[in-house]
Amino acid sequence: MGASSANDCPICIDSLANSADEGIGVVIHGCKGHGFHIGCLKACVDKNGSLKCPNCQQQYGAPLCGNMPANGTMQVTKSRSKLPGYRCGTLQIDYNFQDGTQGAEHPQPGQHYRGTDRTAYLPDNSAGKKVLALLKVAFQRRVTFQVAESVTLGPSAGIRVVWNGIHHKTEFSGAHGYPDAGYLARVTDELKGFGIE
Repeated sequence: MGASSANDCPICIDSLANSADEGIGVVIHGCKGHGFHIGCLKACVDKNGSLKCPNCQQQYGAPLCGNMPANGTMQVTKSRSKLPGYRCGTLQIDYNFQDGTQGAEHPQPGQHYRGTDRTAYLPDNSAGKKVLALLKVAFQRRVTFQVAESVTLGPSAGIRVVWNGIHHKTEFSGAHGYPDAGYLARVTDELKGFGIE
């Protein structure tokens, strides 16, 4: 199969050029002018009625809402400690989820799940505060965590509250900490993938 061109639907890789003449609906999506067959785009609408552009991941329609337990907490505190690579203080985010019973939206309704406590860090500057505001929206929409099997712990660990693809810096320094000059931009892009910007 050859590579698609700008005149092809990126979902089915068929040409858009003659589609209207053949009675096949074509829509130019608003995000960056990406063109699709209407039928192909309809197939991308999720159960919540929202749509992510298959090209740039721009979210449209109803906000994405996850299966994170609604009884979790997100608390933010400030400290004067400086993260490596920054001259400002630190924003500390503490997440807490108690053990609970899975609901209808979870993998095994009626069964037990394990909660979690997680701590993350952001620089207390304008860029860090902007990311914090986006993380608060993610938490409200229940997409920061999910109830699922842990990829790192495996099936024997059971169903639990786990991260849901929005990376957090869970250490001051080291592999999961700072310095990391590109982190704030990367997490902002990850949040855009959830329709949060």
